[in-house]
Amino acid sequence: WVPLSSAGPTRYTVRDGANEPVVAGSLTWAVTDLAGKSSASYFVNIPVGSSLRLTATGPGAALQIDGDGNGAFEHTGAPGAAFVTAYATAGSYVAAAKIDGIPVASITVRAIDVSFGGPTACEVGFTREKVVTITPSLPAGVLLFAADDPGLMSVSFDGASSVYLTPFARGAPVLLARFEGTGAVSHETSEEI
Repeated sequence: WVPLSSAGPTRYTVRDGANEPVVAGSLTWAVTDLAGKSSASYFVNIPVGSSLRLTATGPGAALQIDGDGNGAFEHTGAPGAAFVTAYATAGSYVAAAKIDGIPVASITVRAIDVSFGGPTACEVGFTREKVVTITPSLPAGVLLFAADDPGLMSVSFDGASSVYLTPFARGAPVLLARFEGTGAVSHETSEEI
């Protein structure tokens, strides 16, 4: 993970095993604009412990944002101003915005936690079930499970709570939980083969 700054671009460098730079660049933390969105149909999925920069744009002078859905509009400023909201606990949150006291938008933020329950000993060529706990409950297809190297292990998911692992070789392949659509890694664990 690269910690981002809300103040501007964050520089990064990826190095190889000999500590030589391979790739360098900068990342800018995007702002999530709530304008025109409804929490009934617009969802943002993030790993638990992540933060979002929230805003709402539109005519008016005073923006208020309730980032965690508790009814208290903790952020105030001009429309278009961005405010950081942290999601430290797994769950679903309705982030809402008002401009000049009038509700203008909301989104549902799902701060997702995956508990792998520790490593699962597997035998090459045989399938083992691994029970995972996903918080909050999610519709099918939001999370996908895969091996970091598909040449080492086959992975399938029943869509609820069981991941099936079939290793092709000895080692410690990494099991990934990814967000559908973006492919971003939500969580990972190493398995013993």
